[in-house]
Amino acid sequence: FFVVLSFWWLQQDKWWLAAVALALSISVKLIPLLLLPLFFWYFLRSKTLTPSPTHKGKWNTHGFLKLVGFYLMILLACVACFAPFFSMTFVNNYAQTVGLWFTNFEFNGSLYYIAREIGYTFRGYNEIKIIGQYTPFVVLGFVLGMAFFRNNRDLPKMFTGMLLCLSFYYFVSTTVHPWYLASLLVLSLFTNYRFPLVWTVVIILSYLAYGNEGNKENLWIIGLEYVIVYSVFFWEVFKKKPLFLA
Repeated sequence: FFVVLSFWWLQQDKWWLAAVALALSISVKLIPLLLLPLFFWYFLRSKTLTPSPTHKGKWNTHGFLKLVGFYLMILLACVACFAPFFSMTFVNNYAQTVGLWFTNFEFNGSLYYIAREIGYTFRGYNEIKIIGQYTPFVVLGFVLGMAFFRNNRDLPKMFTGMLLCLSFYYFVSTTVHPWYLASLLVLSLFTNYRFPLVWTVVIILSYLAYGNEGNKENLWIIGLEYVIVYSVFFWEVFKKKPLFLA
């Protein structure tokens, strides 16, 4: 709700309200933090560079100040949301929880499960501890690449960038519960991509694990889920590319 509200206010150029709404979303769940770099070119869009025979462009100071104000407003609103709960115990526990998310939990992974199986052939133990340490940096690198080297100068392009970044995060995550896809599904409504809709259908197969002894996953079932998802994803990205460029 708060993410969509933020987009609504951003579309009306009420960036200060959009920042507050996005901060409220972050205070509920940290996932929207991944989207923050994607706003860079949006605030510095068409006015960022002014072509000139002697100079490639001129920095859009006004857009840059709006971007800084947008990020500062998010920071201040997040601080206000978390301030009532602040203590060193809270900070330590929160940091440990985030760390455990990448290095302890496994459910319905895709690329991670492949990397884990490859790792087992070399080491044969506790691959999540090793792979999970690098996953945040891989995700951060992808998001920053999408933020600075992709055209995100208007809302439709920025929404597409956000969808691809969040999808990449779930593709490499150790844990993907069905309700995680709510964010992808909402973002897809603002784009021409529909693979998240297909994913919401087939991800229900992951629940079959709870019918097995010890809630053990059947990797053939997980494989079937992701074969379908990746097939639709690559078909939309490559086969329908002219449509998306349009």
